[in-house]
Amino acid sequence: MKQTKGGRCIVAAAIMMCGISVLAGDNSPGTAPDEFTIVRAEKSADTANVALERLVVEARRADGSRITADASDAGDSRHYGVRQVTLVPQRKKVTVDDALQATTTWYAPPAPAIQPADPDPQCGFARLAASVKPVLRGEETILGYRTVVIQTEEGPYLNKVWQAPDLRCATLKMTEERRDADTGQITGRFELYAVSVRIGAPDPKLFEIPDSYVEKSPSEMNRANAAKLGRTLTAKRLEALGREDRRYFDNHRQFAGR
Repeated sequence: MKQTKGGRCIVAAAIMMCGISVLAGDNSPGTAPDEFTIVRAEKSADTANVALERLVVEARRADGSRITADASDAGDSRHYGVRQVTLVPQRKKVTVDDALQATTTWYAPPAPAIQPADPDPQCGFARLAASVKPVLRGEETILGYRTVVIQTEEGPYLNKVWQAPDLRCATLKMTEERRDADTGQITGRFELYAVSVRIGAPDPKLFEIPDSYVEKSPSEMNRANAAKLGRTLTAKRLEALGREDRRYFDNHRQFAGR
């Protein structure tokens, strides 16, 4: 799948859930466990020899709240990198940077009552747009869980995702290849695979947001991160962050005091 470099969300069967639409509910099988934690390894490389390797943790609570976080430095299972925390009862999604002790919060409007979804053994395959050329590639077992294999194409990207119906269609494996439009040669590859699945209540620390943390707009958070890493944001990136800031402040005006 497309990486979120430059702020772009992953397409089709997304792993890192983008925006705040995820607060509306869950279309996955009703028989799946309500609480679990998955740790995945992610690897990427391109023809410029730019490589990335990291561990990512995804966890879900019984109330529907969920997180994704960089777990590469979580040697004691108690320290994580930047966390994306979706709190369903509070109707908000929060980016939490523990190193900066800062947050960026997005709110959602009140949602109508949601009826439990029927189990979907194909994990939303029928709902994929024809424009991404979806193909059902069969089934495989990963870490003891049955997965359905779905392939999509968008521009130069060829994606395959392995999702487990018995884990609310969580992604246990995924590959993406980027091909040159003229030669057809592979110019980049991204892959992830689950290394562990644990059923039961996740680590409470994953969902903690200290009251002392400072709320920052998207541009403030990105500037602070860049300064921490000794980097400079490009003019194009700053322009994009300006647009995101406008959406952010509009979101807070509409829903923060609801």
